[in-house]
Amino acid sequence: MSMQTITQGMAAALGLARDYGVIVSDVWPGGPAAAAGLAVGDILVSVDGQPAENVPTVSYNFRLRDSPDNVQLVVLRGTTQTTVSVKPVEARSEFDSVSSMADPAKNLVAELGIIGVEIDARIAGMASGLRDPYGIIVVARAAGATGGDVPVLPKDIIRSVNNRRVGSLDALRDSLRSLTPGTGVTLQIQREDRLMYVSFTFE
Repeated sequence: MSMQTITQGMAAALGLARDYGVIVSDVWPGGPAAAAGLAVGDILVSVDGQPAENVPTVSYNFRLRDSPDNVQLVVLRGTTQTTVSVKPVEARSEFDSVSSMADPAKNLVAELGIIGVEIDARIAGMASGLRDPYGIIVVARAAGATGGDVPVLPKDIIRSVNNRRVGSLDALRDSLRSLTPGTGVTLQIQREDRLMYVSFTFE
């Protein structure tokens, strides 16, 4: 499944029961979440008894989990609260091993609220899906870091900032530090096998 942070505007437009927390934005067809009955638009209340306050917290709790037992999700569907029991299935990616290379302090890009890893020759050699052998792999959103609602996800590859190519963490940080608050920012990223632009306002 995919999750997003609920904003006040989203809650008003969708008529949600609450204007904060985490909403299920996608349930992959044929996956364990779909089989358990999870639905797009469900609001997560808790995961294994832990409050689902925001996306970084929920993602962190999922990553820490090493139990083969079903995940117990309490969700709000409309105004009805229900429990969904989901069988955990580990989905491996060729970028999963990259996460172990990241130092949360050294690899933090505070301006985007992410932890990133530079693509070097070794990573480029093992990653068959790369469009080009450069960029910054987003390995995690940094809980508590600044960055607001920057629309990047773990495993996205940041290739450029406002058409300025970024091949290193320092180049990415320099590009962002040169911006003034309120500036429009467009990142070119690779998400899975597609290139796309994501835009936001730099805060």
